[in-house]
Amino acid sequence: VSHAASCAARVEAVIDALVANHGLRPEQVVPGGLGEDAWLEGELEVAARDGLVVCFVDEAYMGAVKTCKQYNLAANERRAVVIAIDDPGILTACPVSRNNGKLIVHLKSERPVMAARTAVPEDVAAHIASELLKPRAKPGPGACTWHRM
Repeated sequence: VSHAASCAARVEAVIDALVANHGLRPEQVVPGGLGEDAWLEGELEVAARDGLVVCFVDEAYMGAVKTCKQYNLAANERRAVVIAIDDPGILTACPVSRNNGKLIVHLKSERPVMAARTAVPEDVAAHIASELLKPRAKPGPGACTWHRM
């Protein structure tokens, strides 16, 4: 199984656990297709402003302009939840660019980052659900983003 397929399988397992165990409807979890700028500029901005954006981060995510832009939009609104698919040490060793710099700082900081590589999907889903339940100024829809290779 390729690394990309393994990452995809972990993301899908977490999304399935969110739907099955935490009462989310499938339409509330948008597993970032990341191909359309309209989605990036439209729905993601709404989710970042009114909901929560769960960023499933692997090495490919760190190098992709669109996914880093998604993280930056969500982080600016303090709506980003980072789930590390790859080891956080590997992610922080990625070359710094103008797109991923803020994400690298997040990964190196004391902010919570769940390591999906070593956790069972149900635990990752429970972490995301606990973030969704935190009081927010404006509750709203969420989005999950990741980079498909």
